Amino acid sequence: MPRHSSLSALVRGHRFPSRCAPCGAAALVLVGAVAALGAQSPPPPSAAAGTDGHFAHTVTVAAAPSQVWAVWMDVARWPAWDTELREASAEAPLAANVRGRLVPLRGRPARFRVAALVPERSYTLDTALPLATLRITRTLEPTAEGTRFTHDVRFTGPLGWLFARQLGPAFRRALPDVMNRVAAQARADSSEQTARAAGAARP
Repeated sequence: MPRHSSLSALVRGHRFPSRCAPCGAAALVLVGAVAALGAQSPPPPSAAAGTDGHFAHTVTVAAAPSQVWAVWMDVARWPAWDTELREASAEAPLAANVRGRLVPLRGRPARFRVAALVPERSYTLDTALPLATLRITRTLEPTAEGTRFTHDVRFTGPLGWLFARQLGPAFRRALPDVMNRVAAQARADSSEQTARAAGAARP
């Protein structure tokens, strides 16, 4: 019997005490993840570079760093460029230790925490998973062409490898398109700002 089949049966057959409801919820997530282990296919060549447990993608866009940063900071608009999200919100403007909520198109809502933030340079989001953490770091830097920005994804913790196997391939496939949508939004916002400035300058 495959290892993941026996583990799945073991978890499903275990009775968790009523005071440990989170344990049961974590186990259900684990069962779903284990069941998916054998169903993953390798990411296509267009996927983000790296491994399923740690990967990143970089894009250069003809827009100022402030425009890209503004797109990232507008949490309510994240679903406009991250097509896997139905809704996103934060309890306050993004800053260190601010928390927020993500509602995906599929699956349960998740909470995130801003682990670090350097204004108009980078920020890191941590999302807690059962015995693992999904860490996303976004950085940007000015270039002669405009802005180079990077989206880095890492799974850590005792079960980080498991969630990497379950979620990593799909995330890697989607990331380049997500980044291109961020770039398109930054360009559109930049063009709109330029048009408004030109209109205001007319006599």
